[in-house]
Amino acid sequence: MSSPFEIKNFIESVERSFLSAADKQMLASEARHGVDQALWSRFNDLLVAWLVENQAKQDRTSVRLDVEIDRYTREYEHEKTKIDQEYRPALEDAIRRGESADSGTWAEYREKIRLLQTQLIAEVKATSATVLREVVLATVG
Repeated sequence: MSSPFEIKNFIESVERSFLSAADKQMLASEARHGVDQALWSRFNDLLVAWLVENQAKQDRTSVRLDVEIDRYTREYEHEKTKIDQEYRPALEDAIRRGESADSGTWAEYREKIRLLQTQLIAEVKATSATVLREVVLATVG
């Protein structure tokens, strides 16, 4: 028979764990009838199962985030290349004319790039907030 100290120790360990409330309640209920190696093993098995599931969720989220980053990078590079090609002749002409990097065509070019970057950052923030929320839900449970 388990001592009250062993039962208390087990229940405290269960309560400090990251298992679901239902699992904690089930283990605590069983512990009141006595704590043996089989119950500790069951507790351990539940912890390992939770960790494995949690790691799989994190892996899926990581892959999704990588795909999103790649997509945003491709879209940005595609749009920036279009702007570069559109402005290349005018920028070359501005260079020939000795136009300052702070004026005219250069300022217009930089503003288009800035707008593109602002749009990209807004999209990334929206996506990352969603992914971050999913990661938190997956890891905190």
